[in-house]
Amino acid sequence: MIDYDLNKIKILPADHIALKDYDYVVGVDKKNKVLEKLIYAVITAGVITLIYYVIKDESNKKK
Repeated sequence: MIDYDLNKIKILPADHIALKDYDYVVGVDKKNKVLEKLIYAVITAGVITLIYYVIKDESNKKK
């Protein structure tokens, strides 16, 4: 069994610069994912609207 010397392990405080950078990166990543989902939603809404008007136009031509 390997014996570990735990006295050398240092715990970073909550306000350490590395943790602040991590929070920033995670925040930007979440913001990018929300933006990506919003773009997909806008594209989907546009496609559905176009399909609706094409079907509506075809039904008006048949009348």
